[in-house]
Amino acid sequence: MNELPMKAIVYHKYGSPDVLELADIDKPVVTDDDVLVRVRAASVNPFDWHFMNVCAARNVDMVRSIGADHVIDYTQEDYTRSGQRYDLIFDAAGNHSLSDNRRVLRSKGTLVMVGGAMNGNWIRPLLPALMAIVISPFVSHTLALLLTRGSKEDLIIMQRLLEARTVTPVIDRTYPLSEAPEAIRYLEQGHARGKVVITVGTA
Repeated sequence: MNELPMKAIVYHKYGSPDVLELADIDKPVVTDDDVLVRVRAASVNPFDWHFMNVCAARNVDMVRSIGADHVIDYTQEDYTRSGQRYDLIFDAAGNHSLSDNRRVLRSKGTLVMVGGAMNGNWIRPLLPALMAIVISPFVSHTLALLLTRGSKEDLIIMQRLLEARTVTPVIDRTYPLSEAPEAIRYLEQGHARGKVVITVGTA
């Protein structure tokens, strides 16, 4: 007897979140060398330290609660024009240009780029990274793009940090699988306060 189909978000053409559809698909066939993993939830990501954090005023208390020593409200102050110089900038939002960030780095400072503002354009977050690759050999700064590759060892470390409450995950909103397009639309607005999570049913 054939197994019941599973739910999945599919798309048949490139475009906005409107091209995403919830559909029934056949379950993958598991061979001898495969492992079938049942997913209960997944986060939505763009493209998805004594430290300072830049955020909006509504997020200040939350950011302090997870360990920021100094918080800048970007609606009141632009850190790239404050006159302050930094050894490290970890840019998770991509709201400033490469040149703006380099201007406030110390001479041997490091800029790590994680993502960028999409605004409906998937190529936009890649532009600063491509520019960084081009100019990196000719400048004193270290310019890097953060790329992750999951491993068992990394997952074990994260498990221990979470169990010890050393790391506190922040979840902004959750959406059912059927509302995945809406989750992506919300993320594209650029104001998520934490992870945006899509929950998957148990069926």
